[in-house]
Amino acid sequence: MRQSKFFMPTLKEAPSDAVAKSHQLMLRGGYIRQVTAGVYAYLPLGYRVLRKAENIIEEEMNNINVPEMIMPHLLPATLWQESGRYKKYGAEMFKLQDRHSRESLLGPTHEETFTEIVAKNLKSYKQMPLALYQIQTKFRDENRPRFGLLRGREFVMLDGYSFAATREQLDEQFDDQKGAYLKIFNRAGVTVHPVIADSGTMGGKNSTEFQAPAAIGEDTIATNEKGTYAANLEMAKSIDTFKQEPEDAKELTKVATPGMDTIDKLAEFLKVPATRIVKSILYIADDQKVLVLIRGDKEINEVKLGHVLDADEVRTANADELVEITGSEKGGVGPIGADWADKIVADETVKDLYNVVVGANETDYQYQNANLNRDFKVDE
Repeated sequence: MRQSKFFMPTLKEAPSDAVAKSHQLMLRGGYIRQVTAGVYAYLPLGYRVLRKAENIIEEEMNNINVPEMIMPHLLPATLWQESGRYKKYGAEMFKLQDRHSRESLLGPTHEETFTEIVAKNLKSYKQMPLALYQIQTKFRDENRPRFGLLRGREFVMLDGYSFAATREQLDEQFDDQKGAYLKIFNRAGVTVHPVIADSGTMGGKNSTEFQAPAAIGEDTIATNEKGTYAANLEMAKSIDTFKQEPEDAKELTKVATPGMDTIDKLAEFLKVPATRIVKSILYIADDQKVLVLIRGDKEINEVKLGHVLDADEVRTANADELVEITGSEKGGVGPIGADWADKIVADETVKDLYNVVVGANETDYQYQNANLNRDFKVDE
């Protein structure tokens, strides 16, 4: 094609709202142009790059015998209502009604649709394992679209779906996909780190993300010095170096602690370190009342807690709920006599503590010298 006929409008300077380097270069080089917030047009040069990326993906998927197909953008709400994700997906989903008032949505992802079609057309378990993929535009109503193509409301995504008859088949498919993705990134010249990650609204127990280090990145990765472990910070397992020396159990004592509604205040008032305090926080996990215990110098990771409880929604009880359920305001809640809790879950930091401070389930009162398994028990 003649250069004189090629549409490639360049810019001397990037717009002031373009923060990411990739965003600046794509705008200045004439690859993309913004149509509205979080929505971009791929100009001829940008579309060529996109097609090359798609060709690499197609070749690597062919190598692991995964065929490509395409699903519709417009999806019936009934499928998502059946799976329970229509409500769970929240405000990010673009919802609409047709002229007959039937509810539909613009696909943010396609688990439900692929599952529906495969379930209706697969005749025997002997046809598994089966994997399919598509490269298709997705729609998510991001609250703050930013960084150009990195966080948009309309974007092109590779999404693959596998169907297995056994756990062994599932593991083989996972390994095949992981290997293919690593080859795709390598061919594209992108340095990535496979890390343990949260599955989010897709569910499941195990998830791997491919993270590319970037100055404007929004995630933090935790690794060990040898480079043999990497996880998204919200899923990383920490190493606790604190150790309390074993000691004999002392007599349980109830003490008044007026106005001591934080760990710092309580530690100073009782003249004990935060490591001698067990923090007790009441959570509402779906419809369960769950008391969560953790050592006073630590914070609860609610993403991990959601996985432990296998709950769709995990939130702390509000002030009114706290008093109504436990009989105590903030700071006084504790595990001793907590028969109002459907479940008591403790962080591992609580396991080897002796003679600690816990709430007495009474406003402005604590117990001193409480011991796990003598004065209180946990379910998990």
